Amino acid sequence: MVDVVERTLRFQDWIETWLRNRRRGKYMRVLRLAVRPDREEYVNTLKLTFAGLLILGFTGFFMQMVVIAFSEWLGTWLHP
Repeated sequence: MVDVVERTLRFQDWIETWLRNRRRGKYMRVLRLAVRPDREEYVNTLKLTFAGLLILGFTGFFMQMVVIAFSEWLGTWLHP
């Protein structure tokens, strides 16, 4: 029973130390340096994201049309 209590206390100490060090780690440093983007930067990011989605969507649509056309052609060629 004592072993379980000691292990639990060591684990709790480890968690507390880990959490204390997170505030001084590289992640918190990045968050402290981060600033909120202004409106122009935010709009440019949205435009770029939307353009990427359109490109991916049109690429997928075009590939689907090619596959459908190819399968119809292959089907008429195999079963006249």
